[in-house]
Amino acid sequence: MPPLSISLQDGFQDDLVILRIDGHEVLRQEHVSTKLLLGYAETLVLEVAVGQHQVEILLPQKNLRATIPLHLTAAIYIGVSVAAGKIDYLVSSTPFGFM
Repeated sequence: MPPLSISLQDGFQDDLVILRIDGHEVLRQEHVSTKLLLGYAETLVLEVAVGQHQVEILLPQKNLRATIPLHLTAAIYIGVSVAAGKIDYLVSSTPFGFM
């Protein structure tokens, strides 16, 4: 099973963050804040089966949600940021610099 790495990056300010994979909650963390010098808050690494998946990122206190469809065949890295009242994300096949 290839790893799926989800990094919470810029724009988090004392947020409740909920992550779901295929509808199953894999993270519920309060007080998530970006470390300003690093542009990084948290990283979650999961082993996920090869195939189609859906990643949901929710910030319920800000009424924000993003859904990322994935076709996982190898390691995937997702960077998640909050900017301009929405959740932005970047899907990459290579790790981010702070990892």
